[in-house]
Amino acid sequence: MVEEINIGGNGGAKPEDNKPKDIVLTITLSRETQQLSVQGPGNGQMFDEPMCFWMLHKAQKFIEAMNVRMNQASLVVPKPRIKDIFRRRR
Repeated sequence: MVEEINIGGNGGAKPEDNKPKDIVLTITLSRETQQLSVQGPGNGQMFDEPMCFWMLHKAQKFIEAMNVRMNQASLVVPKPRIKDIFRRRR
């Protein structure tokens, strides 16, 4: 008979069980019924409102940053070289 010894005091939880889980906020708009559905962090019946609003704010800032990045010009302006500056022109 093999008996496991729990030294860590974590109730026998494995180390991979202690990893933080992803927090998911899902917003769905149905094309057929035009109804909006929201699933967010909470206990199933009530939302954790501060967490949901924070996630919406973070998503808004992410979308704005991505749009700014995608709208930037992709032209690269060459830097002047020292030898071109001091070159004598005839």
